[in-house]
Amino acid sequence: MSAGSLEHDGRATVRVPTFAISTSVRAALIVSALLALWLMAAGHADYPNLNVILDTAAPLLAIILALLLTDIVTRLDQVFPRWVAVSFAVTALAGLVHVLVTVEWFGRFAPISASQDLLRPATWPLAGHLLPLGLLASMLMRGRALPVRWLAGGLFLSLLALFALFTHVPRYVAPMLFGITRP
Repeated sequence: MSAGSLEHDGRATVRVPTFAISTSVRAALIVSALLALWLMAAGHADYPNLNVILDTAAPLLAIILALLLTDIVTRLDQVFPRWVAVSFAVTALAGLVHVLVTVEWFGRFAPISASQDLLRPATWPLAGHLLPLGLLASMLMRGRALPVRWLAGGLFLSLLALFALFTHVPRYVAPMLFGITRP
């Protein structure tokens, strides 16, 4: 949001905010839209490598946002961005767990590879549920002076509870709306 133009309302000069999208953001949006259209035009197909790329990009983005918000916190010394940063950090942790499950482990970690059929569907929804929970908790705690470690601990306990829940729900179901087969 930039300063915008000045308009006169008869009494005083009012500064009207305008929204400007940078060239790099426009380019990223155009490239993303073209890739999406290209994938849709290619027809129905399985893209296992695209899944790995997107699964890896999601926690990386969450880490970058957590670091950016941490930098903002050091400059502004406000609690709300710190809580949001913690929410993104725990979300990144959940996303990394899902990505690490897909690695072909050996040796001591071979049981992880052997349990991929259970772990992959149980770990992918964690980040998708933790971030909204963390943001909601951050907004609800906005006026309170609660320690950040409470939010971090609560989100970590939520991560464990959600993991336990998602290991017990059916991994695959008959195709539903839009051909979705995972609840």
